[in-house]
Amino acid sequence: LLKADARWHDKHYSTASDAITKALIDHSVIRYAGYRVMLPGVQGFKLESEIVLNPSYFVFPAWQAFARRSHLPVWRDLIKDGKRLLGKMGSGKANLPTDWVSLASGGKLAPAKGWPPRMSYDAIRVPLYVAWSDKQSPLLTPWKNWFQSYQRLQTPAWINVSTNNVSPWFMTGGLLAVRDLTMGETPEDPQITAQDDYYSASLKLLVWLAGRDR
Repeated sequence: LLKADARWHDKHYSTASDAITKALIDHSVIRYAGYRVMLPGVQGFKLESEIVLNPSYFVFPAWQAFARRSHLPVWRDLIKDGKRLLGKMGSGKANLPTDWVSLASGGKLAPAKGWPPRMSYDAIRVPLYVAWSDKQSPLLTPWKNWFQSYQRLQTPAWINVSTNNVSPWFMTGGLLAVRDLTMGETPEDPQITAQDDYYSASLKLLVWLAGRDR
């Protein structure tokens, strides 16, 4: 919505953005275990002695845009603490975060119970948003190390960080686009094909936007 206002100079878009970001701060942003975090939803993620986070929801380029617009310190706090958390979320031989992560009240991080302990279709967005906000970020190092341990077209679609088993099928479409961006390649105009489902097409478009913004 902020980009829409910048593109078409219609304040209705930025006014709508402001309403959404205010609701996020009021209902989904909390302090927990020494961190400022954004919960994945209003209900269901704050448990008795832990909270559940989805690191692919740490949308750093959006948070940076909200910080520039509002000048509210909460967005800078989310960016700083989100990066601190990502730096500690790596698990298994690949040292990568899982799709869903538990943050205990004492600060311990672990793959969240109730979901497979995988870096998979959610967590693949982590390097996308990190690279979009800072292509030199050291948080990209474990991703680069893991990606380059495989030939491009034989990169597994997921890895189980508990067993180190990988998927029997390989990254295609939007997943490969994220891999390429992470490895420093400049994305070309997105080629959306009939083989791309909604998620794959969305990732390709997001990678293209990230490449334009960097």
